[in-house]
Amino acid sequence: MVVCPAEVFRGAGVTVTVSALTAISVALPRFLGLRGETVPDRLGVEVTIAVDATGESRNNYRNAGIDLFVTEPDLSARAALIADDIADRRARLSSPLLAQRDSANEFVPAPLLKFGVDRYSLGEVPATVTGNTVVSSVNRGRADLELAGAPVVFSAGFPGLSPVMALTHGVYGLGDTVTIGINSSPRAVPDVDEYESMLREAIGEVRVALGG
Repeated sequence: MVVCPAEVFRGAGVTVTVSALTAISVALPRFLGLRGETVPDRLGVEVTIAVDATGESRNNYRNAGIDLFVTEPDLSARAALIADDIADRRARLSSPLLAQRDSANEFVPAPLLKFGVDRYSLGEVPATVTGNTVVSSVNRGRADLELAGAPVVFSAGFPGLSPVMALTHGVYGLGDTVTIGINSSPRAVPDVDEYESMLREAIGEVRVALGG
């Protein structure tokens, strides 16, 4: 985990999510280079994006692929590009057509849903993926929680791994603290402490670039 004051992620008017994605866009190529991997011109991330409420839903988000714009050397400009990409995806995901599709899914009989789930192959590897890593970003509200009579000062989470996703990040804000939880497979990330150090360093660089 990387636990930081929330102010570290707030600069130049960008959101915590954008700051975190920009830091990951710095750390991930460095990590690949250290492992001797060829860093591609494009790296992407599958990220949770809040959308407008539909129906009686209380948990309104969808996942989308976002470009990390790793070829843009100016971190401030890179953050702006990432923010624009998120805004574009949010506009598409808020389409009434998608809301109608979700409403229709509510009427699918449970036995039919179970039929499909039972036959879904968790071990099948698809030809393409939505992103090179996953980021789940959640604002968990005010720091008004207690554990065993003591105040809770940070909250962390670790999005699950899968046959096609060996590195995930959970960005969780609680009060004045933001924590990035790193979940990884040793096959892809042999030394997670090393990657954590790279990410921590990248967060500092992004803070300076964004004037945080």
